[in-house]
Amino acid sequence: MNTVKPRFVVKMTKVTNPNGEKQTRSVILFDVKNQSYLPDSDIINEVLPKIDREYYEMIKRFHEEGLKKFPKALEKFLDNVSDIITVHVNPELSVNKIAMCKGVALASSTSVYIELLGPGGHTSRPHETSDLINLTGELLTQLSVFLRRHFDPRETVVLAFGKIRAGKAHNIIPSKVTLKGTLRTLGLTTRKRSIEIIKDYVENFSNIHGIEIKLKFPSYCPAVVNNDKLLNTFLHYMKSEHKESDVYMLPYPSMGTDDFSFYLENLSGLYFCLLYTSPSPRDLSTSLMP
Repeated sequence: MNTVKPRFVVKMTKVTNPNGEKQTRSVILFDVKNQSYLPDSDIINEVLPKIDREYYEMIKRFHEEGLKKFPKALEKFLDNVSDIITVHVNPELSVNKIAMCKGVALASSTSVYIELLGPGGHTSRPHETSDLINLTGELLTQLSVFLRRHFDPRETVVLAFGKIRAGKAHNIIPSKVTLKGTLRTLGLTTRKRSIEIIKDYVENFSNIHGIEIKLKFPSYCPAVVNNDKLLNTFLHYMKSEHKESDVYMLPYPSMGTDDFSFYLENLSGLYFCLLYTSPSPRDLSTSLMP
């Protein structure tokens, strides 16, 4: 049986400080052999000279550009790699505990873009307009409820919007409103069905109110699913080192998303997080959200 030598896993992260300010991306390399991650100084001085520069630049570009599909050109570098391990580090916490989840660890994320179009006008005569601000509020409050009622309560579906843009003046009703958000699910079937339900609802809403609505799902990041064999191997190792108390098994997945899932389309993988303490399960799952 051929043994594959341990490899360093490249992980690109965007760090946000406690004030909410975005800092430059940092590179984290996880040492599979020593079960640890390396600081930037070690990467620059010791590790990078040993890694093919072309491979490193390609990985960097893959993360920074947010490619929708694992680049074919990367596959030649992974011919002799069957397994891949990565770690998500919360920059505000010290490394002490390891948290992981069996099966699906992180949800899939589908971006949702909605654009409402209709006649605008002055706020003194809203009856002569489509009153898109009001209709947008109605759409936002009803769509999530409508979606949830089509699923068993035990199924996980999260539709939420983080950006809304409309108008330029307080006394002018706009002729366009845009919404941007995400649809997060744990399974492909749930995702596909959710998209169809959203499409049907938006089409009916548009017809009822006599406005035009453009609906798009521009990008998609698959769910991160941990390989059972790798997970059991890791747990066995921790037990053999008498460190099983350092591992916390999450009772349910995080609804956060990580593009590590693109690697898992080609390789078996294991994703876990290094944490400071072991709070309640809810707190742990929240901290895992990238």
